[in-house]
Amino acid sequence: MKRIAVVVLFSLLSTLSFGQLLEPVKWEISQSQSGINEYILIFKASVQEGWKIYSHDLPETGGPIPTNLIFENLPSGVQLVGEMEELGRMEEQQEPLFDNMVVKYYHKRLTLRQKIKISGNVTISGYIDYMTCDDAQCIAQTKDFSIQLEGQSGNLVLIRMQITAK
Repeated sequence: MKRIAVVVLFSLLSTLSFGQLLEPVKWEISQSQSGINEYILIFKASVQEGWKIYSHDLPETGGPIPTNLIFENLPSGVQLVGEMEELGRMEEQQEPLFDNMVVKYYHKRLTLRQKIKISGNVTISGYIDYMTCDDAQCIAQTKDFSIQLEGQSGNLVLIRMQITAK
């Protein structure tokens, strides 16, 4: 009876361990205030050794899924300022997994930054759509996010200095 219980337990644990979802990219999401009612949203990806994450700047068809930052139903009073920035050590080469298409990607780290302006307290939500690959497989994934920001009233004070030569 004990042997049967051990075999069943071992089989169950094996099944559960193989059923786990691969997650070679971990995301850290934060914000930094850059002025009154201005923030920079920061999305940092840590990529597991042997894996890569693709740039948002890829050909539109036939290749990997580009990394995209998607905002869902931006509340009124929220304005995206400029384009999303993509920071890290980008590499570019032919990708055997996609018929040797030339692609841009990152190993180890990728940071996405988006500047925004708000006019009051808001919750901004959306997701990051991306693909990660190693030498043998690719995984398309989505990371949801929700960020609460507080609007501030007040005026930015500019200090003007005059320097004169003697």
